Amino acid sequence: AVHRELKEECGIDLLEIIAPYGKVIEYSRPKETDFDVFKMTSFYYRCRAGAEFGEQSLDAYEKDLGFTPRWVNIDKAVKNNRSLLNERPGSMPQWVVRETFILERLRDEKDEV
Repeated sequence: AVHRELKEECGIDLLEIIAPYGKVIEYSRPKETDFDVFKMTSFYYRCRAGAEFGEQSLDAYEKDLGFTPRWVNIDKAVKNNRSLLNERPGSMPQWVVRETFILERLRDEKDEV
């Protein structure tokens, strides 16, 4: 799944999975009326990936959001996401909250070393 996600969203090659990092389990209200709860589990891994971005294979909503891969400093990524979350509270997709949480953990662990 890691290989597929890197290839689809970034056009990048997975070189090595170093170790599992963790997971986030989210519960929310489902869009479908036949269900009571939506549960999503996101798994995270420390890995090495190629440096060059290739052709993406995005879903329609990802294209609409203008997904464009680029390498950025983790502090810059956190600052950008926090700014978006503060400017538009409640209107950002839940994945922005989740990914910001993970980025902040990674940044804080890096600073502790």
